[in-house]
Amino acid sequence: MAIFDACKSASARLNGSTLSSFFGNTDKFATEIAELANETAVDIAKGHDWQALKTLGVFTGNGVDTEFSLPADFDRFISGVEMYAEWLNRPLCRVRDEYDWLTPINISYSWGRLGDKIKFSTPLPNAAEVKFYYITNKIFKDTSGTAKIAAAVDSDTPRIPERPIMLGLIWRWRQMKRLEYAEDMSSAEIALHRAIAHDKDGGMIRLGRGSRI
Repeated sequence: MAIFDACKSASARLNGSTLSSFFGNTDKFATEIAELANETAVDIAKGHDWQALKTLGVFTGNGVDTEFSLPADFDRFISGVEMYAEWLNRPLCRVRDEYDWLTPINISYSWGRLGDKIKFSTPLPNAAEVKFYYITNKIFKDTSGTAKIAAAVDSDTPRIPERPIMLGLIWRWRQMKRLEYAEDMSSAEIALHRAIAHDKDGGMIRLGRGSRI
């Protein structure tokens, strides 16, 4: 479902609108809905480690460097992230916080985040790879499948569930206009919780205790 469909459904429920476009439309209501669509999608994306947004990151050593830049589309690490060293066949130890870097670290290849860099206690061996998963900030995709940070045209598609976006649009717009929105927000939260539960389960069908497909 393109973001247009979520915007169209939300606007129809709000005021019966039948707008044919939202992004790039100079109509005041259309502009409000388009802006809120991106705002709502970002908040939903940040509230859960969505499977569709999990991205594999790789640092490749050169035998010299101990610091590596985070990916350009990095939003955050997944919960419980690990740095997996393929040449060691195990995850690396994580430095607890920035203050630990002020004292000698005796465990080789320990890692931690300092600002927008990932720092290792010793240089990664030449051509050695460290792999990890993170959440990308590119939560939409265009018609060619290219991921992007925000929706810019009606045909852009969210990479996260559309229904929570549509329902979230409704209560946010009503809140913005100082209208009653509590019931609409509750409906949006229920839809979001259901989407998160489905995403965590991976859409598998439970057949019985310990059996899933």
